[in-house]
Amino acid sequence: MSGNFGNLILGFGASSLGPPPPSEVEYLTVAAGGGGGGYGGGGAGGFRTATGLSVSTGSELTVTIGAGGAGQTNNTVLGVNGANSVFSSITSTGGGGGAGVTGASKPASNGGSGGGGGSDGGNMAGGSATSGQGNAGGNGAAGHPNYGGGGGGGARCCWWKCFRFNGWCRWKWNSF
Repeated sequence: MSGNFGNLILGFGASSLGPPPPSEVEYLTVAAGGGGGGYGGGGAGGFRTATGLSVSTGSELTVTIGAGGAGQTNNTVLGVNGANSVFSSITSTGGGGGAGVTGASKPASNGGSGGGGGSDGGNMAGGSATSGQGNAGGNGAAGHPNYGGGGGGGARCCWWKCFRFNGWCRWKWNSF
């Protein structure tokens, strides 16, 4: 399956029931992973996070959640790239699809994290990663049987923590 799972629009409005709406938000956007190819693993989806994204009362923020790339069972076919995910103006790049066995004609794809390289008696390079979003895919190993490379792993991550404020949960982003 490729494409997007859907869009969600978040609105920030004034309310007397809770704390005032934020003027800035923290975000975490993770794109979908790429599908494994015939001889290379799919790369992880791109990862972006930061604080200080400006929002205003009454504004709408569009959220798009990308779908994962299709994997392949035929060893000569490339995996499909994962779809991008978007939060407002922030886009995380989908993971690269893995390579087919004949890496020279079916190389691993670039993505948030690159797809794994293939091998057909030679060492085929993995796909490259989008700067700041993930890691490059592994190279395929020379020799027979053919050894494909692993897809690029995701970027360093983090977690959310709830801090209670007047009975409301205010989420704080923590990283390693």
